[in-house]
Amino acid sequence: MMVLDSDVREASLWQASPSVVFAPLDSGVALLDTATNIYYALDGIGPFLWEHLGQGAALPALCDAVMASFSVEEETARTDIAEWLQQMTDAGLVTRRDG
Repeated sequence: MMVLDSDVREASLWQASPSVVFAPLDSGVALLDTATNIYYALDGIGPFLWEHLGQGAALPALCDAVMASFSVEEETARTDIAEWLQQMTDAGLVTRRDG
């Protein structure tokens, strides 16, 4: 499990990187990072989170959306979403603005 700074996570606004284009698929979402020309595929909860990034979303708002749509406890949602955001940021697919 990744260890993330909880203060930064709570105050950060997350959004899709401007270099990423995406297309919905029957089974998820396809992403292309135009800066690296690498394709990615999102499945599971990934497409749901990607859609909710929109113009930017904070971790608490993403957690609320997941808990409203799926049967998951808050701590599990928060941890899983934070790890997903970290992985997406490490891949250059999501950017973070600290608030």
